[in-house]
Amino acid sequence: MGLSIALAVGIVSIALFTILFSYNFVNNSVYDYVASRSEISKIEDSVAKTVIDIQYPSALSGSSLVSFSLAENGTEKLWNFDKFTILVTY
Repeated sequence: MGLSIALAVGIVSIALFTILFSYNFVNNSVYDYVASRSEISKIEDSVAKTVIDIQYPSALSGSSLVSFSLAENGTEKLWNFDKFTILVTY
């Protein structure tokens, strides 16, 4: 009788520890998912608030080069286009 009670308590204890250990992993993955969705939402919001305008387009006759300027006119600034040269091939 005493041995069967000890075995039952051991089995129940192992089951409880397994459930609690598994819950920790599930809880961490749910937190990571919520944190990543929050970060994605912030990025999408900043992209939605950004307005990129193409200014001063020019091209020389007989040349395959086109020149233009990019300017951000929205409430969010994603990139400082004045400090970089962008090369595009088509």
